Amino acid sequence: VEAARHGYTTTSASTSGTARDAGVAPELSAPVSRDGGFTVEITNPDAEAQYLLTVPEGALATLDGWSLTVSGLADGASAELTVTATRAGRADATASVTGEALPASPRPQLGEIVRTADGFTVPLIDPVDGVDYALGVTAGSVVLSEGVIVVTGLEPGQESTLTVTASLVDHVDSVTATSSAALATGTAPELVLGTRTPDG
Repeated sequence: VEAARHGYTTTSASTSGTARDAGVAPELSAPVSRDGGFTVEITNPDAEAQYLLTVPEGALATLDGWSLTVSGLADGASAELTVTATRAGRADATASVTGEALPASPRPQLGEIVRTADGFTVPLIDPVDGVDYALGVTAGSVVLSEGVIVVTGLEPGQESTLTVTASLVDHVDSVTATSSAALATGTAPELVLGTRTPDG
């Protein structure tokens, strides 16, 4: 650069520079869904680069080695993960991928409870083919018989909480719980000796 002005000597200065090399964008594997999020692998890792992760508000992204994990998603919800590679002397390079959390299994639907002398019964409404139903109780024992859940082994008036867990491949378990009690012992009638009559 040369500067000239009337009445002054001419001056000049020079400088030189080079453009930064292009950065190498991360190559990301196909997302693998999991409970609450998904995982992704960086398939072309650069040990000299730093990787910055960006996800929507409410989600969390972490890096462990070259494995990325997104968490904090609702069942079946999706999110975009952006990965930016930064390295000295190179321009930043980014890549994005969208993954989703595992969906929830169909939630068990229970019908009206009927109390019995030693427990209670409740129908399992519209069970779904392919779904496994696991039963649990806090007291007594429980079985599923012909679409009806039967709780037995309770003392009169004793309460128990029934938990029904639905499991389906590639889904998150869904749980439904309800409580009831066995019928209470009835009060026996008290009989009083009556007055005798000639015919009774």
